Amino acid sequence: MIFLLEQILLINLMLAVFNLMPIPPLDGSRVVMGLLPSRWATAYSQLEGYGMLIVILLLSLGIFENSIVPLVLFLAYFLGVR
Repeated sequence: MIFLLEQILLINLMLAVFNLMPIPPLDGSRVVMGLLPSRWATAYSQLEGYGMLIVILLLSLGIFENSIVPLVLFLAYFLGVR
């Protein structure tokens, strides 16, 4: 039972970290757009049409595994999961 809860927590952490990536269709891009000056935010928001292509490209190149997994494992360790 504990193993199942740990796995569910890891999956939720991975989804949260992935969703906060600053790529335009994801929620992290909304945070970045809020911090940018309006002219830059407008230019940054125009990437939204290519966002899923960028996500697929980064997934296929393995960049997410090198950036998301270590952060998720750190957060899991910090929460006492592993």
